[in-house]
Amino acid sequence: MVNASAGMGSSKNVSSRRHMHADQDEEDSVHSDDSNFLPVHVHSEHLQDVTLDNDVVMVGMETERGIPVEEDLTGVSAESRKKRQVRFGMAVLVGFVLMIVLGVSIPANKPVAATRNNPEMSPDLQEEVEAMQRFIRISNLLGEISPRVRQSGSSQEWAAQWMAGLIEPPDSLQMSVPDSLDEETAPPFVERFVLATLYHATQGALWRNNYYFLYPKGHCTWFYFDNENFDPTQIKSKDSQAPRGVLCNPEAHANDYRVEEIWIANNNLKGQLPSELGLLKGLKILSLDGNRIHGTIPSDLAQLTNLEHLHLEYNRLSGEIEHWVGQSYHKNMKTLVLSNNLFTGKIPNSLRLLTHLTLLALDDNQLEGRPLSIVGNLKNLKYLYLEDNKFSDSVHVENSFPDLTELIHLDLSNNEFHNPTDKTWPHQWLSLPKLEVLDMSNNKFRGSLIVPKAPDDSKLKFLSLQDNELEGTLPKDIHTYSALTHLDLSGNALTGHRPDERLANMKNLTYLFLGGTNFTEGPFPTELTTLTDLRELSLKQSNLNGTLPESIARLTNLLLLDLEGNDIEGEIPSAMGNLTKLGFLLLNRNRLTGT
Repeated sequence: MVNASAGMGSSKNVSSRRHMHADQDEEDSVHSDDSNFLPVHVHSEHLQDVTLDNDVVMVGMETERGIPVEEDLTGVSAESRKKRQVRFGMAVLVGFVLMIVLGVSIPANKPVAATRNNPEMSPDLQEEVEAMQRFIRISNLLGEISPRVRQSGSSQEWAAQWMAGLIEPPDSLQMSVPDSLDEETAPPFVERFVLATLYHATQGALWRNNYYFLYPKGHCTWFYFDNENFDPTQIKSKDSQAPRGVLCNPEAHANDYRVEEIWIANNNLKGQLPSELGLLKGLKILSLDGNRIHGTIPSDLAQLTNLEHLHLEYNRLSGEIEHWVGQSYHKNMKTLVLSNNLFTGKIPNSLRLLTHLTLLALDDNQLEGRPLSIVGNLKNLKYLYLEDNKFSDSVHVENSFPDLTELIHLDLSNNEFHNPTDKTWPHQWLSLPKLEVLDMSNNKFRGSLIVPKAPDDSKLKFLSLQDNELEGTLPKDIHTYSALTHLDLSGNALTGHRPDERLANMKNLTYLFLGGTNFTEGPFPTELTTLTDLRELSLKQSNLNGTLPESIARLTNLLLLDLEGNDIEGEIPSAMGNLTKLGFLLLNRNRLTGT
C-alpha cells in the first residue's frame, strides 16, 4: 500500500497514490480457459427439515432455485437440467421407499449401503441418493458451527451441496466426512467448506479469475503465485507480483488448520463476507481489497487470533468499526487497512491495544470523533492515514505523538483537526526522526507558522499545510529541510517578503505551491528559476507584479505553471516555447499579452 518513492503531484493526488488502488480495469489471464470448472446449480430441489434417528431418514423437500438461470455459466441446457431434476427427485423417492421397505437403520455418519449395487436402481440414481445422504451428514456435522448450512438457498447450504456432489461440477475430491468436529480430519474439511462458502457468497462464478477455486484438488492448491520473496507489509494491490488465492502453511500437518493467507484483490467479488471466515483458525493474512463487498465486517473475525494483516480497502463496507477489531487477542495485528469504504461513527478505544501495528489506514470514510489519543499509543506505527474523514480533534505540543518515533507517513488531511487558540500548530512533528511525509492540509490549524530548524539527518520529503489558517511570514529556516521534494503552504494568511533566495537552495524541490497568500507585492522571483527539477509551480494570487523573466525558460521539467490572479504585465516571453513538457499553463487574470 505504501510507496514512499511514489511521484508527488497535488497533495490529494499524492495521498491517493500512497494507498492501494482498486483499479477495476485490471484484466488477468490466469486460468481464463478453465470456465468449465465454474460450479453452478443444475437442479432446484433443496433439502429441509432433515432428521436422523436410529430407524429412518425423514426428508422434506422444497422447490427453489439457488442461483438464477441467467447466472449459469457452464452452458448446461434447460433439457439437461430438467432431466437431472427428475432423476434427483426419483432418487429421493426410491431411496426413501427402499429405506422404509428394507427397514434400514442409518447411523448418522455412514452411507446407506442398501442403495449400492441394488439391481432395482440405475447407477445414476444410486449416485444421486448417496450424494443426498452425504449432504445430510455434512449438514448435521457443520450445523454446530455454521447454522446457515441448514438454510435453504444460503451460500453455506450451497457449499455443503457442492462438497456432497449435488452441484455440477461436483467436488470430485470427496473428502471423508468426519464423525465429529473433534476428529483430527475435521480442520481441513471445515476449511474447504469455508472457502467454498466464500466463493459462492461473493459470486465466484463472476470473478475475473477463479485462481483454481473449487478445482478437484486440495484447497491448498487454489492459488497463483509468481514471487516467493513477496513482502506483505509492503503490499500494493496493483502489484502483479502479489500472490493470488489461498496460501497454506507448508509445514503444518495435513490435518491441521493450514490456510494462512487469502489474497483475492481486484477480482470483482460482490456480496457480503460470510461469518464462516472466522473458522479459519490459522489465518494470518486476509486481503480482499479492491472489490465490491458490502455490508459490515463479520464479528466472527474476532476468532482469528493469529490474524496479522487485514486489508479490506476499496470496497463498500459500512457500519461502525466494532470494538472487537482491537481486542487483545489480536495483539499480533501489524496492518489494518479499511480505507475507502463507508464506515461511520468513532474508532473504538480498543484499537489502542494493537501495539504491534505498523500500518493503520482508516482514510476516506465517514469517521468522526477524536482519534489522536487512541493512535498515539501505537508506538510501532510507521504509516498512519486518517485523511478524508470527519475527525475533529485538538492537537498541540502536549499530545503530538512524542512516542511515535517510527512514523514515516502521517496524513491527517481533509478533516477538522485544530490547535488550541493559545498553542501553536504541532510543529514538533517536523522533528520526528524517520518522518518522510507530513500532510495536514485542509484542516483548521491557526496561529503563527513556526518551522524549527531541521535536524541534520531530516528525511522529510513531503510537507503540505495548505488551506489552513496559519499566518506570519515564511519561516527563515524552511530551507534547512533540504530533502523536501514537495512543499505546499498555499491557502494560508502568510505575509511579508518571500525568502526567495533561501527557497532557491532547496534543489530537490519538484513541487512548490505558495499561492493564495498575501506576500508583499513584487516581481516573479528569478531565484526560483534555478530549481530546474521543478515539475509543478504555483504562485497564483500571491501579489506578483512586473514582467515575466526570460530565465523562466530554464524550468524545462515543468508540467504545470500556475500564475493566475496576479498583476503581471507585458509580453509572454517567447523562450517559454522551450517548455515542451508543459501541460498546464494558467496565466489568466493578469495583464499579459502575446501567445
